[in-house]
Amino acid sequence: MFNRYILEEFEACRNSYVQLDSAVTQVISEILHEENLKIHSVSHRIKDFDSLATKIAQPDKTYSCLDDITDLVGCRIITYFEDQIEQIAELVEQRFSVDLSRSIDKRKRNDPTSFGYRSLHYVCRLKADYPAEVQVRAIPFEIQIRTILQHAWAEIEHDLGYKTEEAVPGNIRRKFSRVAGLLEIADEEFVQVRHSLQKYATQVEEEIVNSPGRLELDKVSLQILLGQPLTTRLDEAIASALSRPLEPTAFYPEYLVKVLRRAGLGHVEILGRKLEEKQDMILDFLDPYMDFTKKAFSFGRNDLDRVSRGYSLLILAHLEVLRSASLDIDRIAQVSRFYQDVDRTPADLAERSALVLVQEYRSFMSGKSDSGKFELRQTN
Repeated sequence: MFNRYILEEFEACRNSYVQLDSAVTQVISEILHEENLKIHSVSHRIKDFDSLATKIAQPDKTYSCLDDITDLVGCRIITYFEDQIEQIAELVEQRFSVDLSRSIDKRKRNDPTSFGYRSLHYVCRLKADYPAEVQVRAIPFEIQIRTILQHAWAEIEHDLGYKTEEAVPGNIRRKFSRVAGLLEIADEEFVQVRHSLQKYATQVEEEIVNSPGRLELDKVSLQILLGQPLTTRLDEAIASALSRPLEPTAFYPEYLVKVLRRAGLGHVEILGRKLEEKQDMILDFLDPYMDFTKKAFSFGRNDLDRVSRGYSLLILAHLEVLRSASLDIDRIAQVSRFYQDVDRTPADLAERSALVLVQEYRSFMSGKSDSGKFELRQTN
């Protein structure tokens, strides 16, 4: 009878829970947007009737009213990194009224040999000044914050059906502990990896200026190179020649790095030197290159909506592959292998594309044989 009363009250108040769920989701979205926090996901739900019935029927729990049940409305925030939990937790404490007596940080265990679910759980209410009905502001709800690895543990643990140490057979308990420990270490290591990448990006920016000879080309060094004056000027000139806007994002950075490495431009110093030497030729080869892409891939200048940064480097890579051989028959073989390597293009298609590119290049070089020095076109 008592359980039935709680269930009936829950059903009668369902509209208030729907309003609360919407309000909590809105505030969480505002928090993440305002702080520009990149996380994995946010999920929310209202507990269904059957789940509530199972919860209140547990013999080791006693609930006197609906307010004793704090997870009727729940929001889960899953982060990529463990230190993001603290950032989001501070914002939750600022934007909601937190019941600290019922909240718990399950990441902190008193027994270092124990294992299991790790997450930060807040029991909250909407603040008194939030524009909602009084009964909605009075309802407690839960916010869970955890990393994607903590989430993986919780989901697998739930699927296995063993949520407490007492439920796990003794001979299997050590395996649980080992896996839990590995995930905790992984969370810590991912934070360190992110810090190392951030530090590396700062170092690369300095080394590109002071000692570029030591730097290999990768996504980080490429992004910095794309911001250098010469690269920017060339990309702007290409965009102007094609009458298209130059967008701020790079041309598929991982792919561009692979293309440049395959073309023998895998070091920052070499790439910078070649870009300086071939800057005029890059612009003069733009039209033949666009004719090639139209003939080979049915994608020409008229199909471009905008020009991505790094397009000048893409053309430079093609020129370097073409200039790596003196005979057209060898150029075709070189370009064919190039496309097979970087695009995994089938051999027959790669050879046909190579033939078209070499023909455009040969025509281009024939037209330039008596023209003397290439000159960098001026843009408005």
